[in-house]
Amino acid sequence: MLKHTRSNLTAEQGPSAIFLTRHFALETPLSVAAEKAAQLHGLLYLLRDCATGDGAFETLARELQDGILSLAADLAHETLVMSEMAVLQAGTDADRT
Repeated sequence: MLKHTRSNLTAEQGPSAIFLTRHFALETPLSVAAEKAAQLHGLLYLLRDCATGDGAFETLARELQDGILSLAADLAHETLVMSEMAVLQAGTDADRT
């Protein structure tokens, strides 16, 4: 398997898939979810201003529009997964006490 790491991101290529893994040192699922939510909020805030202001979003090439919306969807999905993991972790921690 081919593997390459730069900073906190590792790419691995297997026979039928490519995996991207981001490493969050000393973070909790909740703090990562909060970071992703803040990133998504910032992106959507800019998109709203771009769409409602001078309509600049519509002037972008369709490929760029799709890429921006795909980025927003990816951030939303990552936020969801990390939030769910935080709930699972809280349940596990509660079981230990």
